[in-house]
Amino acid sequence: VRLYDMRGSSAIQYEADVGIVINNKFSVVSREHIIYNPIQAQSMHNWVVFSVEKNRSGRSGVDLEFHLDAAHFCIEPRGDYVRDRLIDDRVTLE
Repeated sequence: VRLYDMRGSSAIQYEADVGIVINNKFSVVSREHIIYNPIQAQSMHNWVVFSVEKNRSGRSGVDLEFHLDAAHFCIEPRGDYVRDRLIDDRVTLE
């Protein structure tokens, strides 16, 4: 899910100073990572991706991944940039 997918997204994009969308990594990573490496695909359920969609006072278009500890309802504070290709980054040839 991206910011423009949300209902009333034009108002959100105009009025908000910062827009962050949180997704499960398994649902936003490109399918090539899931099909060719099923073991890695299982571990993706334990990660979340924070996508900085809008930032008036800094960089936008940044995707960060954090480890999810779902049993304790918390996210590890140390994260990193997403290194896997996401769905929107896929190259399609027609």
